[in-house]
Amino acid sequence: MKNVIEKIKEAAIHLPELFLVFISPAATQIGIVFLAILADTSTAIWAAKKKGETVNTRKAAAVIPKMIVYAILIILAHAIGLLFEIKQALTLIAVALLAMELMSVDENFKKATGRGIFKPIIDLIKRK
Repeated sequence: MKNVIEKIKEAAIHLPELFLVFISPAATQIGIVFLAILADTSTAIWAAKKKGETVNTRKAAAVIPKMIVYAILIILAHAIGLLFEIKQALTLIAVALLAMELMSVDENFKKATGRGIFKPIIDLIKRK
């Protein structure tokens, strides 16, 4: 019995390493989504300052749970993709999260300047 407990302890030591190896394929997607969250937060602060609103720590701290939830969603998509052999699951979730953040960046930009970031691009596409 003592030998089994020792083996369990030895295996438990390697759990963080195994977790990092497991999520490493999703690291790029997590990083890109985190950058989009930071861009959203920055533009939200900018828009609030332009409108004369106060930015407090409580509002800014909401970014941490958002990052955690998004990271968990991406990791779950990676696990589901491996489990059900859906190669695009990770990419689809990351693109959906990225699109939501970019739409929020655009809204913040509109609040700050009166014009959206994507409006000139959309107009250019419509012309052709």
